[in-house]
Amino acid sequence: MRLTGYADKFGVHPGDKIKFFVNCDGPKKYKAEIVKMINGDTNPRGPGFIEKPISVSVNAEYPGRKQVVHSGSYAYVLDNPRFKLESFTLQCWIWPTTPKTHPKYWKHGPQGLVTKWSAAEGGYGLFINEAGCAELRVNGAKVATSAPLRDHAWHFLAATFDAKTGEAVLYHEPQITYALDPEIEPVKATLKEKISNSGIPCVIAGFVGDSAGGTLAASSVPKGMVIAGHYNGKIDSPRICNRALSRLEIETMKLGAQTGLDERRGSGPTPKLSECIVAAWDFSVGINTIVATDKGPYLHHASIVNCPTRAMTGYNWSGHDFDWKHAESQYGAIHFH
Repeated sequence: MRLTGYADKFGVHPGDKIKFFVNCDGPKKYKAEIVKMINGDTNPRGPGFIEKPISVSVNAEYPGRKQVVHSGSYAYVLDNPRFKLESFTLQCWIWPTTPKTHPKYWKHGPQGLVTKWSAAEGGYGLFINEAGCAELRVNGAKVATSAPLRDHAWHFLAATFDAKTGEAVLYHEPQITYALDPEIEPVKATLKEKISNSGIPCVIAGFVGDSAGGTLAASSVPKGMVIAGHYNGKIDSPRICNRALSRLEIETMKLGAQTGLDERRGSGPTPKLSECIVAAWDFSVGINTIVATDKGPYLHHASIVNCPTRAMTGYNWSGHDFDWKHAESQYGAIHFH
């Protein structure tokens, strides 16, 4: 439809104000008129459509413009020098709901998980590709696993890239494996890429699609950037580090940034290992807010857009507590859509 609109209220009292929101996809102007609806049923066996114009000052022609609804939820951090990496490690737990769909039902594209990437600008990121497999992207280069992710199940994903050697490693480790499941080995590749570090934001549960101008830019969040590749499912404990970690270091990094702790005194990375942390988001903190808290050293707190569901059971949920307020650390997932 080229002309659509809605009011901010369904029912009003005399003297109340009503706001009307109108989208003109093509027409440069539209005519508005207040009418009394007597009969809106167009059934030929009835009296037909009947309305009575009401003489009011708002009856007039108005300039129109295209209004865009940016659907899909995600979180983002504006560009920061700390995110402009040469080497990196990305990791997170995910519980996807639609890693792969039947093309006759709904054919989706790639889904961003932890990204600082766009098709136009390049960059780096961890994705689910069109085939439902985990995928690492460095600029235009892609490294993917061969086994699709199982939907409605937890998976641990990690990807490393060493700029000096060009070695990229992608890990896909299901939390639960069954007897007939294929063995998913780490995928290794050598990439001849130098990361293109542009000014785009770091995005969780999506990636930067297009730059925008005009009214599209005014309504997008962050302004001037249209987020695409929305992920469907839960994400828990996303991390970014500024070097390629070993598998043992990745395992230690699962426990997040815990200042002052080391392997002798408690769980978590040592102070030396913690030096490589760029961001370590903990979604169990500030559950009743629209901010994703970064417990890393640089406090890259992410802004959450379009209200994804918080207080969701995480990969470590024991099944004993059904109220997130009694076990916040086990409700550290956000369900994006």
